[in-house]
Formats: sequence, structure tokens, C-alpha cells
Amino acid sequence: MDRNDKLYGLWREQRGACFYCDGPTFVSDRESKESARRRLRIAVGVAGAGKHLNQHVATIDSATKAMACKFCNCSREGKSPMSHRRSIQSLVATDQHPVNRLIEAYADGRLSWSRIDLVEPARSTTTAEP
Repeated sequence: MDRNDKLYGLWREQRGACFYCDGPTFVSDRESKESARRRLRIAVGVAGAGKHLNQHVATIDSATKAMACKFCNCSREGKSPMSHRRSIQSLVATDQHPVNRLIEAYADGRLSWSRIDLVEPARSTTTAEP
């Protein structure tokens, strides 16, 4: 099994949720950027949209062998996995995490917050040239 298949298997097993922040991710060889941008509700043409999308890329964390978003995986800096998870969850709780953010929605006539749905993306129809 190659690394991309392993990553996609972890992505499916974790239902697309990052091990550290529980935020939505995407596997770049299985979903186009355009499809991921729509699913993750990242507006096109907004300053920083490309960087924001890049933080959602799924990676394999070397310490846990679990799937993590690029932001969480790159910011671990040698912390233990559980220490890093606590640190990341505190960012999530204060809405300072760039990947696990809440989306504004109106329900029953009042403002409420709900997480982005984690649904499996449609397989990309584009093929990579060798």
C-alpha cells in the first residue's frame, strides 16, 4: 500500500476529521481543490483563501500515525501528541484555529453555530500526468 492509499484510508477511518483539532480535511489526490473549496466553504478570490485551503490538506502525523490537517501536523514542534491535542483544542475553543472553525447558520429564527459537515468527497475526475 502506498502512502496516498494509507492517507486516504486514514481519512475515511477518521471521517475526514483531524486527529488534533477534529476539523475537516481533504486528500489532494482524491479531491480537486475546487471541490474541496466548495465543500469546506472557502470563498474564491478572498485574500488568504489559497493559504486557508492549504491548511486543510490531510497529512499523516509521524507520532501517532493518524491523519491530521497540515496546520496541526506542522505546528506540533516536538510536543507529545496529547499535549499538542490539548493545545490545539484550546485554539479551537477560542475560535483561533484556521481549520476547525464554526460556520454561522440560522435555525429556528435565531443565530446558532454548527460544524461543517464531514462528507466523503466525490472522486476527482482529473488524472495526474506521470
